[in-house]
Amino acid sequence: MLFATVALSLSACSEVNGIYTADGSIYGYVLYLDSLSNNQISTGKFEGALVQVFGRSLSTQTTSDGSYRLTGLPTNTSLTLSFSKPGFVQRMYFNQIIPSTETRTRNQLFMLAELVALRKYTPNLTLRPFEFPQFADSSKMLSIFTSRLIDSLPAGQEYSALSILYFSRTSNVRQDIPASYQYATKFIPTNSSSGIAEFPIYRDSLRAAGFLKNETIYAIAYTAGLYSANEYYIDNASGKKIYRGLSPFRSEVKSFVMP
Repeated sequence: MLFATVALSLSACSEVNGIYTADGSIYGYVLYLDSLSNNQISTGKFEGALVQVFGRSLSTQTTSDGSYRLTGLPTNTSLTLSFSKPGFVQRMYFNQIIPSTETRTRNQLFMLAELVALRKYTPNLTLRPFEFPQFADSSKMLSIFTSRLIDSLPAGQEYSALSILYFSRTSNVRQDIPASYQYATKFIPTNSSSGIAEFPIYRDSLRAAGFLKNETIYAIAYTAGLYSANEYYIDNASGKKIYRGLSPFRSEVKSFVMP
């Protein structure tokens, strides 16, 4: 897995005696970083990252040295900029405004962003009955749900991932469709040797999310890399986090009855 770091400017760029004046363009570079150490792993061959403006026919790709330049952007207008590459998590910048008149010195031009490579793990999901009957009808009634990565790793390598569960009233539960689920856990680290993540789910947590006694509940597991778990945006309608950095492979949907 790789990372990519993008240096971009939002107001560039005719050079006059070392001072840049805005002309409705952006430019920058892409660097690839190792997935675990976050260090650059090579130089050169950074082509192929797509830079585009959402909703407009404006796009370009990085060249072999990782540089790009996108011109003709409307100024003084809120734009959404997208950086993407197959196998990487799409990075988006919302509400970016290219000023029509502004000057900046060279050292003010750049800010850093990251394109994080997807970690393509496949989780399964095991549901256990709600345990500890002595705590029935109390806040301590819980069940331990288990997500396990089923991918084989080369000798000497360890799992490096996080898992997350989603709970829904329907079997069509998807993390990227906020209306399809009512409750989501936090990310839980997977064990580096077994690939297992255990989730203690308290019944009261599901009740607080609106689930009812004797109701059938559906659950699904997703995984993400340690760094790509931070790649998300907030859905305006629901206020829920939508993660762009989850593995494209997810568990089967499992169901249980709420006690």
